[in-house]
Amino acid sequence: MLSLTKEVRVRSPFPFYRRAEIVELFSTYLSWNMGRPAGWIADAQLQSSIEHSLGRLAQADASRRFWVLYWHRIWQDDQTVGAEARRLAARHLCAYLQEACYRAAHRASTRFTSSRFEVFDLFQIGMLKCDRVLRGFQPERGDSLDNYAISVFHSIIGEALRQHQEADISSPWALLRRVTQRFLCASLKQVSYDERAIRCYVLAWICFRELYCPAPRRDSARLADPDPATWQRVCALYHRESIGQGLAAGAPPTPQLLEQWLRQCAVAVRAALVPDIRPLGGASGDGTSLDRLETLPVVQQPSEFERLIAEEQEQEREALRERLNALLGEAIVRVQPQADRELLRLYYQGGMTQSEIGERFAIRQWTVHRRLKRLKAQLLEQLAPRCAQVLHRPLSLALLEAIGTVLEEWLQAYHGDHGE
Repeated sequence: MLSLTKEVRVRSPFPFYRRAEIVELFSTYLSWNMGRPAGWIADAQLQSSIEHSLGRLAQADASRRFWVLYWHRIWQDDQTVGAEARRLAARHLCAYLQEACYRAAHRASTRFTSSRFEVFDLFQIGMLKCDRVLRGFQPERGDSLDNYAISVFHSIIGEALRQHQEADISSPWALLRRVTQRFLCASLKQVSYDERAIRCYVLAWICFRELYCPAPRRDSARLADPDPATWQRVCALYHRESIGQGLAAGAPPTPQLLEQWLRQCAVAVRAALVPDIRPLGGASGDGTSLDRLETLPVVQQPSEFERLIAEEQEQEREALRERLNALLGEAIVRVQPQADRELLRLYYQGGMTQSEIGERFAIRQWTVHRRLKRLKAQLLEQLAPRCAQVLHRPLSLALLEAIGTVLEEWLQAYHGDHGE
């Protein structure tokens, strides 16, 4: 019988005892009480599954890495393994990743001090994207799932917090100038406006975008309100266009009514960008129900709204990816000496481990590790100013941290695209 009452005092960021036994690592979830971690709670099905596997396989005393690779191979195999087995493997791996996600959430809570979210909220954000960690993990490189997961979870949480922050600080007019028509329509449908109201709101937005041309300013997130003359022109354009679209029923809207409509559009867009993060299944941190906890490891299917937005932004993301990939390629070409470029190629394209590279160059593994770390720091130094220009964002500590956390993924993708 697995005991979950053990308590050991350890340093922050773990105000709970860390799991050590294989059964615990792959069958327990972090439970919460009033937004604070309160220990571990076992999933009976996962506990039975791992115990059965331990008894069936000869490697019953194998390390945690063996079981990480074992479940990851099952999760990846969509040819010979059934959907239920892959789902079970995903749940085992997400149970294992609880500590990595907590570490990333705790780190983010100390770095994004202005955020209104607690560690519990950030933990949810990370775990709901657990499939991104599993997809990106490449064990053949000799990497540790724990270290890779912490980096990716921190990136996921940071992206979410920056999106929340951007939506929070932007004025209604700044949001409406950046949003696409499809995103606006989807946002209004989320608020359950009827079809005619959505058509009127979208037409008002089109007229606003056409005529509101604010003077350039450094803080583009805080655009000023349109002046009365602008509202009059927007109103006149709306009146002309509404006749052609069959929306001119009754008295034409006043400038004040159009402003009200557009503010409601901004509210809908903000709600779509910054959805409420609510505790799963009820009060925060009530860890007594496994039904709530079991929703975490499931690979979530995107909603219709998410698919709609993904389609709208796919071309823009691909163009941005190509530009960033080109910048990374330019930075790699400038790496000197040639041996350092060869080291990057062998590690990220050749799939060699650090130990194998060390043997090839007749150097120690830790020397390879140190050189890779130095090369990534050099690439970050070269990439950061150019990325800031491409992303139209000021070069800040937050941006440097964001680029640093995704650089590993960029390098893997770049060398994967340029493989022989």
